[in-house]
Amino acid sequence: MDMNKVLKGYRIDDDVYRKLRNIASSKNVTESTLVNEALREYVSRYYDTQTLSKAFDRIKVLEEKVAKLEGVYSILETLKYLIEQKVDRYE
Repeated sequence: MDMNKVLKGYRIDDDVYRKLRNIASSKNVTESTLVNEALREYVSRYYDTQTLSKAFDRIKVLEEKVAKLEGVYSILETLKYLIEQKVDRYE
């Protein structure tokens, strides 16, 4: 099944079109191929950015959980010390 879509009616600024035409000519590809490559790269970068953003959000949540656990660990260490001190006094 052919999945190619034709996007009609999109306007390109003259200076951008000249550059597009020159690059396509120098690469010996069609303007359509060059536009597809550029859009594919742009869209790929967008999704990569979204994926990284979500990963950083998950890391931030994990860092917050680690900070809470460190706080709990600190409290437990203090309690352990205090208990040991009382046990030493009664022995």
